[in-house]
Amino acid sequence: MNREALEQLINDKGIKKNFISKSLDITDQALYNKLSGKSDFTRGEVEILCDVLGITNPEDVMSIFFTQQVDQ
Repeated sequence: MNREALEQLINDKGIKKNFISKSLDITDQALYNKLSGKSDFTRGEVEILCDVLGITNPEDVMSIFFTQQVDQ
């Protein structure tokens, strides 16, 4: 997941993180864990996030939620 891109999009849309956690039906702590990479978003959560954040382009979905970092 590209945390910076996701957090920037959340900020750009002016959406509060507690609204996102309520939309996902998870606690604020669970959202923090997902944003920090301690746990992953489920497919259903990604779909809800796309709806909440207005992400419609599949390439945007892939670049935000399915990036993979490779250690060098």
